[in-house]
Amino acid sequence: MAALASDLECPPSCLAYNAIPDVELRITCLQQMSTGYKNIADSMKDSVPKQADKYLSMYEEIDAYVVRLQAAQAAQALAVPIIPLYDPSEEMVQLCGGNDPSLGEGEGEGDDNKQGETKQDNSMAIFQRILDRNPHKQKLLEMSVDICEKCLSYSSPAYPTTVFGGANKGNDENQRVPLLQHWMHALDADHHPNSFLSGPSLKDLKGKDLFIHATTLHGANAWKSTVTSEYMRQQFVALLDEVCDPSNGPWDEVKTAVFLVACCISSVKARVIYQGRSQDDPLKAVHDINVARLDQELKELTAKYETDEQEWEEWNENGNGEADESSMPVRRLSIDAYAKAMQINRDQLFAYKNEFAATLGARNGSAMNFVQTQAVVEKHMNTICSSLLQIEAGMRASGEYLALAALELASAPTPSPPSPPTPSPPTPSPPTPTPLRQDHDNFLGRHPTYVTFKELFELPPSHFPGCEGMTMNGKPDGPKHIRKNHLYFWGKVNSHNVLLHSLDDDMKNMLSFHLATMGDAVKNFDLNPTMAKNAAKIRFEQRLAYQPFILWLLNVSRRFSSTFHDKMRAILPSDTEYTENTTASSSFNDVTIPSASCYHEASLKGLQRCVEKVNDDYHFLDGNAMPTGARLLDVVRGLVVSPSVDHLVKCYERICASFTVLRVKNGFADDETPQFGFRQILMNVACPGGVGTEEEGTAMVVEVQLNLASYVAVKHTIHRFYSVLRCTNEEELDGVVTKKTSAF
Repeated sequence: MAALASDLECPPSCLAYNAIPDVELRITCLQQMSTGYKNIADSMKDSVPKQADKYLSMYEEIDAYVVRLQAAQAAQALAVPIIPLYDPSEEMVQLCGGNDPSLGEGEGEGDDNKQGETKQDNSMAIFQRILDRNPHKQKLLEMSVDICEKCLSYSSPAYPTTVFGGANKGNDENQRVPLLQHWMHALDADHHPNSFLSGPSLKDLKGKDLFIHATTLHGANAWKSTVTSEYMRQQFVALLDEVCDPSNGPWDEVKTAVFLVACCISSVKARVIYQGRSQDDPLKAVHDINVARLDQELKELTAKYETDEQEWEEWNENGNGEADESSMPVRRLSIDAYAKAMQINRDQLFAYKNEFAATLGARNGSAMNFVQTQAVVEKHMNTICSSLLQIEAGMRASGEYLALAALELASAPTPSPPSPPTPSPPTPSPPTPTPLRQDHDNFLGRHPTYVTFKELFELPPSHFPGCEGMTMNGKPDGPKHIRKNHLYFWGKVNSHNVLLHSLDDDMKNMLSFHLATMGDAVKNFDLNPTMAKNAAKIRFEQRLAYQPFILWLLNVSRRFSSTFHDKMRAILPSDTEYTENTTASSSFNDVTIPSASCYHEASLKGLQRCVEKVNDDYHFLDGNAMPTGARLLDVVRGLVVSPSVDHLVKCYERICASFTVLRVKNGFADDETPQFGFRQILMNVACPGGVGTEEEGTAMVVEVQLNLASYVAVKHTIHRFYSVLRCTNEEELDGVVTKKTSAF
């Protein structure tokens, strides 16, 4: 959301749209922007005409660029791949960036480099101030230190690696430095200007100290800004391939950290690699060679043209102008030929520069590196999961598979045989089943806190100010980054926010911090009359990207989880039964039986994952009723690990006898082979609230996962892989890092 805010408050941000390879989307975004400036100009033309003229200039320039894009769109239909890039005029730069209100009086003056450094320092100071106020700052710092130490420990003998960094110091591999150690020790803010490693907060830091502080401030973005060549990125691809390979030893927490860093760096876009280092860009090098060649040809043609033109003028001055034209055509034709060749050269140069701009824009916006990362991860995930297909084949051969496939909710009664046909009106189609929701009257819908805040929970979110009505391909609220950045109303701020104070202290502190940050953001909108009006209309400072119901659901889940887990442990087979049943199935004799119970508590579903799931699967724009967070049925969950099919069936039967079973998703009952061959049984059951608590008389929908031990052996490893494979873009992959610092 912060990135979106900066896009909206600074007009030259349309430079960011150069990276969008889809011309239609680029036009849509820019049209919305130019219309905004036109509206601002119209609203100010009577009161402050000079300011109105500035906004009108912005509108006209961006609108002219949109016209060029529309022409390019038409050309694309004719297979002419030229997409013009936006290049702001000097006037536009002065209008939009030359008087930065975030700087102090007079700080924007001076030479360009100094001004750029001042803006960068100011930006870093903002990051630091936000971090200092963050109630989870200590957890962010601990995460950074933990990842740093684990990455540095990835070396021989515990972790033999073939991926090294730096110069090769001979044939002895013991003299070579593992890639992560070389990379981390070489970190120096001075080597990475205009990146997340620069600024006053990180000044004078080097090596692992720089890594820790930069990670605390910027997360995965700091890692990616250290990559300065495609070769280095490919080294991290090789490291990712190595750490994912199941033949390279068991998975542990060190490999998890290395996996996380390698995934993020190997997915970095080209525009980040060559940011501020265009001299190292091979694409730019080829471009410079071709431009220099065309420039040289133009100089030579121009020199010959001017020579012949001068001789022609001298010939005329000598009184030969009225001579027989048959005596002058050679020179005249030569001059015309050079003029035509010069024009052809200029056209070639213009076309080449446009083609290069389009290629550069497409490459900078390309997801190719992200796709390569996912391909590496998927390759090893398929290898790890291949054993599951062999286990399944054994169960099918022994007949055990059928016992698992039969575990379903009771089927509907078998209809009686049809009577002889008689004329009758058409039978209406059966109604669409109502989705299972937490806010149903039988569940949390009767909770006193839900009843109190029902109206607030059901309020639909708003757009970010200035994004109203944006569409893509005819779908409402089009661009994906806007679909995922709606703002939800929380009521009066801070001490007056009743819902806020009904939550646990850690949640209350985090939300108070974010509400204060939103209040600060309103000051930026106040600089723009139209934006200020939009922000005031939606009460921007009282809104957050977090859906109120989801935070309350996480809060109340803490009360239900202990009740649920205690009951699960009480009803499932004891340790004695667990041990006795290990010989019941010939297919699982090689499974190691743990000494503890077969039931394992799972942590509550994290806030960020809840938000992702609601946005991806239950978005309110797709017809889901508010609060859409009520569709989350697996915030509280537990795992049953069974050594045999007979044991799993017994667990299933005891759960059915002890809970109201609401839904069963049986992966073994599906005829199609699931992705990666992983099968499990998921049950949603109603867990009643604890006696004597505020939750008494209510119930919460919770999830039970029933797994065979042989499947669980690979589940924990592939879960990390799946967290990468379910991402749809590089930015979502960065979110995997953020989850590690989430307090809940």
